[in-house]
Amino acid sequence: MKTDLQARLTCFTVTTAITVLLVAFLVAVFVFRDAEKPGEIIVAVLGAITGVLGTLTGYVAGESGKRKAEDKATDAQGQLARAERQLAAVVDSSDKGILEQARKTFPELFANAQGEDGDAQAH
Repeated sequence: MKTDLQARLTCFTVTTAITVLLVAFLVAVFVFRDAEKPGEIIVAVLGAITGVLGTLTGYVAGESGKRKAEDKATDAQGQLARAERQLAAVVDSSDKGILEQARKTFPELFANAQGEDGDAQAH
């Protein structure tokens, strides 16, 4: 439901920005048609409007993507915490030598938890 609302808001913002830019273009052409250099003035006016509308549209669309990324990161952190708890439960309920056996079998997995002499560092 939340993403549907975000998608609608983004679509509405983009549609509104395009409409405003088109209306601004038509108004600028009408207002500055008798100017000495209408092309330069119209480009300057539309450039300012495009900058504001682009910033607003980018913000709205970016917020939607940011929220999705933050939600995925939170989910991943929760899964990691659950996996760590499960692993700790398995190690705690297994033979006392299972951790040492795992270190010997998969030393690359324990590399950051070992000191220079290969022993586990005390924390």
